[in-house]
Amino acid sequence: LLALSTVERADLLGQLAALERAAAAARLAVLRALDGDALHELGATTLTALVSARLLAPQGRARAEVAAARATCPDTGSLAGMGAALLAGQVSMAHVDVAVGVLDKIPARVRAQAAPTIDEFCVDVSRRYRPREVANLAREILDRLDPDRGHDPDAFTRRGFTLTGDAYGMGVASGQLDPATFALLKTALDHYAAPTPRQRDADGAVVFTDDRTPAQRRCDALAEIARRALAAAGTGDEGTTRNGEVPRVVVHATVDQVTGRETAGMVDCEATGPLPAAFLRPLVCDCVMERVLLAPSGAVLDLGRTVRTATPAQRRALHARDRGCIWPGCTIPARWTDVHHVTAWIHGGRTDLHGLALLCGAHHAMVEHGHYRIVMIDGVLHVIPPPWVDPDQTPVRNTYWLDQDRARRTGRQLALDLDLHPRARPPDTG
Repeated sequence: LLALSTVERADLLGQLAALERAAAAARLAVLRALDGDALHELGATTLTALVSARLLAPQGRARAEVAAARATCPDTGSLAGMGAALLAGQVSMAHVDVAVGVLDKIPARVRAQAAPTIDEFCVDVSRRYRPREVANLAREILDRLDPDRGHDPDAFTRRGFTLTGDAYGMGVASGQLDPATFALLKTALDHYAAPTPRQRDADGAVVFTDDRTPAQRRCDALAEIARRALAAAGTGDEGTTRNGEVPRVVVHATVDQVTGRETAGMVDCEATGPLPAAFLRPLVCDCVMERVLLAPSGAVLDLGRTVRTATPAQRRALHARDRGCIWPGCTIPARWTDVHHVTAWIHGGRTDLHGLALLCGAHHAMVEHGHYRIVMIDGVLHVIPPPWVDPDQTPVRNTYWLDQDRARRTGRQLALDLDLHPRARPPDTG
């Protein structure tokens, strides 16, 4: 391994994943061959019990393996396509589990008729998205096939948390959470800290990957949760502070620090105190700026206000155009994104629709601090990764929102084909 380059190691990782998936397909084939055999000779009463004993797997995992084996049978399985894709190394066992779960949630009376469409759809999206995104897309179909199905209730309560700053402006968090609060926060962090799926070109080569560490992704997720909470504040009386103002981050900086001509030194953040000027750029990308001119004595000579954020009308247009974060594979919806200037405002960028893009907090920071570029191609925003991620720097777009529309159309068409929601007919008065 030491003799391999970084690209070769990444390719080897993909090859090992393909072998692991092929091995999972072979394991399912063995389970199908065992299904119906006289298992009592092996000391088991059911196939699930045999899997649990031989693989030392929990009962839930053993049941999932058996269900997947039966569903992916090439001859009789409802998800034969997923089984073939697993054998070819195109999807993972986790994708198969999602597809089995989706099929189980379809009303029993139409499950057989809907299965071919569900299988085809899951195969297609599983080749391009992680299991979580596949489940989200499949939920669009289920919501139209069975709109009255129940949803799991959310949990909530309690706190015990301390946040302090160090000498370098970094925040240090500590605390102890009760089980309910821990479950709530862990679920939110897991959701927003999930890595962006790697993107491939038409030849299957990786052109885009998320290189953040798990700890960095959790940090970005916590920032995203806080950003959304502040964005929601101020929409009613409960969202304002005691003096009637909307909570916001307030930073005092010089013109040179705002424009980027001066990156050394510190700026003054009212919430945390001194903040390194180098971290100011992400804050000024989408903010309200107030000009305050001071005399040498500190007296205010002039006070002006320049708003250079997108107007409400422009935001509505951006929501309709971008649908959500434009980062490839990101599923953050538009209402939780920042408006980013493709050409930085401090470098002459205009607040016009063709010069604006929607980015979630984490990917906004990656654009501001990293080497990713955003370009408009034929009216569609694309992201260009740096050379060390993709030597060809192929522009990549986010197709998740198009696939979400396709999932909804598929669900509606299935509901019509299966006559799941017939229109009310007038009573027979004859």
